[in-house]
Amino acid sequence: MRKRILWILNSLFWVLLLLIVASAAWFRFDDKTDKSIFGYRFYTVKTNSMKTDKSIKKRFEGETFEKGDLLIVKIITPSKVEVDDVVTFVPSGIEDGSIYLTHRVVSMNKEKKTLVTRGDANNMDDPEISAQQIIGIVNFAIPFIGTLLAIIQGSPYLSIGIAIAVILLFSLISKYFFSKA
Repeated sequence: MRKRILWILNSLFWVLLLLIVASAAWFRFDDKTDKSIFGYRFYTVKTNSMKTDKSIKKRFEGETFEKGDLLIVKIITPSKVEVDDVVTFVPSGIEDGSIYLTHRVVSMNKEKKTLVTRGDANNMDDPEISAQQIIGIVNFAIPFIGTLLAIIQGSPYLSIGIAIAVILLFSLISKYFFSKA
């Protein structure tokens, strides 16, 4: 029984590792700006425009977030957006998709298909945007992970070192817990 559990855990680990490496390579070498995994995109928060004094639970729910958090955004059609949703969009004048903003929808004009957003920490609304500029709705956030990803992306050697350390850690854990005494 113990060998079967070890085999299942090892198989799951290697499948997960393979998926992570394949996804990283795909994202690194694909020039498209609209990449997603199963309809979800990931963004690192660069500013504190949505920072509030809400609890850490609200940060995980994507209701508020801070610089360095990782956002998981579900790609949606613009017709599904409602007032008070936290949306990620391409700001006006940035047609190449190189910059994104994530703010709360404060008003909508359904006839003109436009909306106005504002960062929770900001005291002014953003300029009006077209519904077509919307990418998706924030599903949840993972505090601090965006900072870690930015460090890893900045140094490929660090990424390789971290990957080797994680593999060694999992190997040691599996040997410690599943080897015969």
